[in-house]
Amino acid sequence: MIGNDSAYIKGGRSEHGFTLVSASFRLLLITAFLPLCMLLISKITTVPAQESLSVYQLFFILQNELYQAEEFAFSPTQLFYVKEEEKVQLEQYETILRRRVKGQGHEVYQQDIDTFLVQEHPQGIKVRLTLLSGESYERVLYVP
Repeated sequence: MIGNDSAYIKGGRSEHGFTLVSASFRLLLITAFLPLCMLLISKITTVPAQESLSVYQLFFILQNELYQAEEFAFSPTQLFYVKEEEKVQLEQYETILRRRVKGQGHEVYQQDIDTFLVQEHPQGIKVRLTLLSGESYERVLYVP
């Protein structure tokens, strides 16, 4: 009698692998939705306003000017300092903040200004700037 002790491999397909069709479909989905996701993310991300950036640069410039100043004084709407033996005046003129040297010139430091106020502070001076858009900025400038 012949026995049934032959070796064989169980037939049937394995459902655990990738096929070319399923891999192609996934690649198609990724390439279709990735640009849409990037577009949505770019709409959500906000870029700092140009106004606030220019005001922060103005405060940086003023701080550097005061570090280099030999003397300084201020009134509620003006800032005066002496740098390299030249008297410099910073004041609001209509809707701009301008810098004048020796009472002459007209160098624009900031536009669209509503108010420019200078106050005394224990560590220096406090500068408050309000723009026409209604945004208000304030910074203490340290004087050595």
